[in-house]
This record gives sequence, structure tokens and C-alpha cells, in this order.
Amino acid sequence: MKLNLTIYFILVLYTQIVYSQGNVTQTKYDVHETFSKSIYLEDLNQLVDSIKLYHPQPYEFITEESFDLFVETKKKSISDSTTISEFVWLCKSVMAIVGCGHTSTSVENVLALNPSMFFPMEIFYIDDKLYVINPLSNKKIINPGDEIISINGIDVKTLKREINATINSDGYISSLKELQTNENFRAYCAFQLNFPPTFTVKIKTSICIKTLELKASKEKSTKINYLSKCKDNLCFEEDLSNSLGIITIRSFNFYNDKLPEFKMFIDSCFKQVELNKLENLVIDVRNNYGGDPYCASYLLQYIATKPFRYYKKNSIKWYSDLEQMIPLKKNNYTGELYVLINGGCFSTTGHFVSLLKANIPTTFIGQETGATYSCNANPISFQLKNTGIYTSVATEIYQTDVTGFLKSKGILPHYTISPRLNDIVNNLDLEMEKVIDLINER
Repeated sequence: MKLNLTIYFILVLYTQIVYSQGNVTQTKYDVHETFSKSIYLEDLNQLVDSIKLYHPQPYEFITEESFDLFVETKKKSISDSTTISEFVWLCKSVMAIVGCGHTSTSVENVLALNPSMFFPMEIFYIDDKLYVINPLSNKKIINPGDEIISINGIDVKTLKREINATINSDGYISSLKELQTNENFRAYCAFQLNFPPTFTVKIKTSICIKTLELKASKEKSTKINYLSKCKDNLCFEEDLSNSLGIITIRSFNFYNDKLPEFKMFIDSCFKQVELNKLENLVIDVRNNYGGDPYCASYLLQYIATKPFRYYKKNSIKWYSDLEQMIPLKKNNYTGELYVLINGGCFSTTGHFVSLLKANIPTTFIGQETGATYSCNANPISFQLKNTGIYTSVATEIYQTDVTGFLKSKGILPHYTISPRLNDIVNNLDLEMEKVIDLINER
């Protein structure tokens, strides 16, 4: 369903008036600070009411009865001794159960956080096993590659499941949850365990199993891998030995006056592809969390095989021109196309990949995307009345002009890449290696 535009703005105004009447403060709270149960319940009711009021389809992936039961269970877990960090984590779980990646809460404005409070090592889950990638301050007692069996007495499989339950994503897509758990585990682990004074781990090494108390680390996350090398989000490389061009797009977030910058970049890429008569092209959209659909539609003009419609006709009001047929560029690319994907392909990037999958001969390499042809977006944002927690709730449905896709699942690759421990430790880009292998096999 869609909100009438006039009604929508009335509701926005209502929210701003009613929810600005509390004493919301910008002060950042200590993670162990507490509020009364009544304050927490008032804010939780506001959050739940906002989902039911604004979200276009809150019960698409959970029944109304199950949602209400889940909320009531959460309410019963709240007491006067509940900390603000526990309440934030509880709110995140309520948002996550809706199955909408654009419906979420933010904690940065509320809590006083620093890295010394987080789990003091960098890790990586491979399936349900947890491995040390960088021990940070604990490098004298733990080595990269050691397996963590439990943290503070909780086995890592259970810990992963509990963390994943607080991460908002579309439908039943797990790839985004998996990626974010690995990328943000240090903070997520601390939240899940309610910021314990110490972290005690059971470690499995090559020779024994031992229990260790970890030293805190003041270091911020130092993870730098092959996905980080494109610092400005837009990069182009050539591998002339393989007649290959590589367009890396880490974000479509080039709105309004920044859109020409994106278009100039894309134009320059395809001029080089044409100039050097490149027969193979990689478009790398891994960890691209979306942005302006005008960016995605502009890129598609260079690689589509025929004119296309971006959004379903008569489906939205914000981008009506993208519901019309969009022509191709004159120097449209016709060679082999490889697209690298993973769980970080979200929002507009899910739309982009769905249009590729439906209309354009493409070889997808990587992992399931974190989004698909349909998402709920255009969120309304506000603060909870008492705690000041920032909340965003999607208000509109956006769907690309494709058929045969599931809303509940991401788009699957033709070649699924599953890194092993040595691949992670050695920072190997297995997706790009697969592209070169496929080119050489032709």
C-alpha cells in the first residue's frame, strides 16, 4: 500500500510535534545508565506505533499476531535495571523482525562509545566457526587463525545467531547480516554481552584448547582489504593482457549536484573501454549499499542490450521519469560482462543487479546480494521521545520493472565464492581471480 502524499506530510508533521514534546537530550549516555521501565515502555510504544503507522507493509514477512507477540515478549524483559545499551539492542531486534533494511535505529547519537569497550580482536566467521584475523593488543597470547570456541561462556554459534537477530535486512536475506556481523563484530559482541568489564575466550589453537582473559584494545578497526583499495568509491583499472576493464563502484550515493560527477566518471570509463577495444568488463558493486537510482539507470544505459524501464510503471511518485523507456548510449558495451556481488549490495544496488539479471547477459560472481528488485525506502526519521534514539521507518515501496524474483531472497551468483581462512588472512580477492580464470577458459 502507499500513503497519499497529503496524508503523508500530515503524519510527518504530527510525529514532529508530538514526539518533540519530551525532554530529548543530545547528551551521550554511559552504556550502563538506566531509565525507569515506564520511560522505556513509552519509547518502545512510540517505535512500534511508528512502524504500524508509516511502514507500507509491516507484516509482509511476519504476521501481525507474531509481531505483537514478539513486542510483548520484549516488553516483559524490560525492568528498571535495564541499561540504555540493552534497550537500544532491544529496539534493534524489534526493527529487524519487520524484515526491512530501511527500517532501523541508530545508536551513535545516544551512547558514549569508544573502542576500548569493544571486543578486543578482529575476527571472521566462516560458516558458524569464528577465527581470529588480527589479535590487536592480544598478539602476544593469540595468533591469527586461532579458532574462538566461546566468549564469556557463550558458544560462538549462539552468539552469531543472537547478533544476526538485531541486524535489519530485507526479507529473509542472511548475506547482509553475515557481512555486517563480520565487519562490526567488535561492537556487536559488546552490545550483545552488555559491555562486560572483561572478555574471556576459549581458544582452539593447533596444539591445544585454552581459556584466556583478553586485554582491552583502544585501536579502532584496522580492517583493510581488497574492497578498501577504491578510496573514492569510483575507480577504473585496465588489464590489457586480458583485454579487461574493471569499474569499481562502492556507492551510488551521488545525489543532486553530485550526479554529474558520477556521470562523468562512467562516461570516461566507457570511452577507455571503447578506445582500447576491451572485450571483457568487470563491474564491482560489492559493499555498495545503494544511493541515487539515477546513477544506476545511467550505468545501465551503457550495458543494456535494449531500451529498458527502470521502475514498474505507475508504481511510484518520486521517480516517474524512470518509469518511462530509457534509451541506450551510442557507445553501448557489447562484450563479456562480469559483475561482482555480495551481501553489501543493498537498496539501489539490489535494483541494479535485478535489472541486469532480468535483461542483460551477465556473469555474477560472489555471494547473494543483500537486496533484490523490491524494497521499502524513503524513510521518515525522528527521535524517540525520552531516550533520544534515532529511528527511521520506510514509507514507500520501490520495485524495478522485472518479473520472476522473490522479495524475500537476494539475487544469487552464477559462481558462489566461499573464502577459507587462509584466503581471509592473506587478503585474497577470490572473485577477481575467478574472473581471470573464466576469461582464460574461453
